[in-house]
Amino acid sequence: MKRRTLAILLAAIGVAAIVLGVLSATAWRASNVVAMSTPERPAAPVLVTDPGVLDLMPGDVEITATADAEQPVTLVIARTEEVAVWVGASPHTKVTGAADWETLAVEDVPLGEGGTETVPTVSDVDGWPVERAEDGTVTTTWVDEPGRWSVLAVTDGTESAPALELSWQREVSTPWLWPGVILGALLLIAGLALLVRDEQKRRRRAARQKELGERSSR
Repeated sequence: MKRRTLAILLAAIGVAAIVLGVLSATAWRASNVVAMSTPERPAAPVLVTDPGVLDLMPGDVEITATADAEQPVTLVIARTEEVAVWVGASPHTKVTGAADWETLAVEDVPLGEGGTETVPTVSDVDGWPVERAEDGTVTTTWVDEPGRWSVLAVTDGTESAPALELSWQREVSTPWLWPGVILGALLLIAGLALLVRDEQKRRRRAARQKELGERSSR
C-alpha cells in the first residue's frame, strides 16, 4: 500500500472514530429518563398499581395521572392493603408491572361479588399518606419507603380513571466517548504526519529532479 494511501486511510479512520465516540455520548446516548405509561386510558372508574410497581426502577419515581382538561383528578399513594380495602370488589384497572421499557402492563378486574359499579369518594378517607387533586393532570414524586405501596387514581368515581405515567431518573454512562476520541485523535495525527512526510519527500524529489534538469541543460 502506498504511503499516501495509508496516511489517508489512517486519517479517515481517526475522524470516524472521533465522530462515533461523540455520537455515542450525544445522539446515540440512551435517555437518562425511563418513562412508562398505561397503553390507553382505562375504562374502569379507578386505577391502582400492584405492590412493587413503583420500584420497577431504582430511585424516586415521578407519578403523573392525566384525564380530560376539565375533569377532576385525584392521585393517592397509600399502603397496598388500605387501597385494596377502599377499592373492594368494584371494577378497576390494575397495573401489574412493565410490558416493555415504555409501557405498563395492565389488567382489567371486573365487578366482584358484593361490589358496586362506582367507588367511594377519595376525599372521604382521612389520613392518606399522599393525596393530590387537580383538574386534568396531577403529578407528584414518591420517595421510596419500606413496605408495600400502591397508587390509586380516579376522576369522579364514575367516569374512566386517568391514564398513568411513571418516570425515573437514571445515570447513563458513555464508555465509548473518550476511547473513541483518543484513539481517533491518535490515528488522525498519525495519518496527517504521514501525509506531511510524504509531501516533504515529494517536494524534495521534485527539487532534485529540477536541479538535475538544470545541470543537464547547461
